[in-house]
Amino acid sequence: MSTFKKYWWKLSGAGLVAFSVVMSFITPLSPGITEVSPASIAAGPATLTVKGYHTNFSTGTNSFWLTANGRKFQLQGKVISVNSPGEATVAFNIPAELPANDLDLVSDHPGDGTSVLRSAVFVKDVKVTPGLANASGTEITDHQPSHFTFPFKTILYETIRNLNFHVTMWFALLFCMLASVIKSIAYLSKGNLKSDREALEGVNVGLLFGILGLITGSIWARFTWGAWWVNDTKLNGAAISVLIYLAYLLLRNSIGEEQKRARIVAVYNIFAFVMLIVFIQVLPRMTDSLHPGNGGNPAFSQYDLDNNMRMIFYPAVLGWMLIGAWIINLRSRWSHLNHRIHHHA
Repeated sequence: MSTFKKYWWKLSGAGLVAFSVVMSFITPLSPGITEVSPASIAAGPATLTVKGYHTNFSTGTNSFWLTANGRKFQLQGKVISVNSPGEATVAFNIPAELPANDLDLVSDHPGDGTSVLRSAVFVKDVKVTPGLANASGTEITDHQPSHFTFPFKTILYETIRNLNFHVTMWFALLFCMLASVIKSIAYLSKGNLKSDREALEGVNVGLLFGILGLITGSIWARFTWGAWWVNDTKLNGAAISVLIYLAYLLLRNSIGEEQKRARIVAVYNIFAFVMLIVFIQVLPRMTDSLHPGNGGNPAFSQYDLDNNMRMIFYPAVLGWMLIGAWIINLRSRWSHLNHRIHHHA
């Protein structure tokens, strides 16, 4: 019991990271709609082929709808045939008057849950009446998947799992750099070189998370945006922030006298942390950015995260922060021991 009290935060960090890693890989993706063809139709009878991912069109009762205007307009289709669990043929009778040309397709299944493909169909040569209300007497009853799943998002698909690795690296980096700058301020306040050494280890560990964040982000970009690196404000800001902290290490190695070095790098560390916040938190929200939550894009809480994802994501954030604190603690103790050895030799 005494051992657990001493190491509880380390064990908790390891446990949370292990939990998040395992759950990130074994949790299935929610069923979703990937494609509707043809993508353009006209008023009158229309037959659509609906393709799904992880769907079970061949089992249970599945209903399909074309909707618009925040679902105030709902047009139910009739399932003609089910070609496979992931493909169904659905017939619709498209009215000559619609609230919009672009219609969403909604699939509703008691087991799979409710799936939506935005702007799935464009209807040409119809009268557009924005305030048009519901076209059928029946309304969609949303269902959640019957089992624990991650949200299905077009473009992201299975790569949404990387949220628990890529984004958590940057939370851990922020934590480490915050711990480092606090130690730098402590040094400037009291002049204790122990605080300076601990500030250095905070930067070292933070850079490790930053490099991992850049690698996981680059892999994610390749799968979702089609390139390893794109000209994005947040990506460029993250890379610049890492370079600023690498310059911190170069600055330390260029100054020989301990107290002078500690004073200069402490001031630089404060500057680096301010620039870190500017580059990855402030500027992306002021300019266009591909990242969710920046440049007008919906935030993770609105786009990627649902209640199921939060149950994995938040423990992962806390776990990696605790792992970061653990590594800083180990490296700081090693640094203090080396300092004593060299000054007593």
